[in-house]
Amino acid sequence: GEAAKIQVTVAEGGDDGFKGNMQFFTAVDKTAAPIEIMRIAADGNVHITGSLKITGTIDSIGVDTDGTSTIDGGSF
Repeated sequence: GEAAKIQVTVAEGGDDGFKGNMQFFTAVDKTAAPIEIMRIAADGNVHITGSLKITGTIDSIGVDTDGTSTIDGGSF
């Protein structure tokens, strides 16, 4: 079976172009198919399932009203 894969899906499409998601999958069990662990969504947000381990400094962090944490991003 697969150990990991990267998949691109269409989030929205029309005559003027497409918006897409990039999804990252890894197998968490040797006998199961890979599951989605991270998504870079068409709206610019990054969604992660599981824990995020960071070494170093996080410059900006807030807590949303639903109890989830958000790291505010900038631009390149």
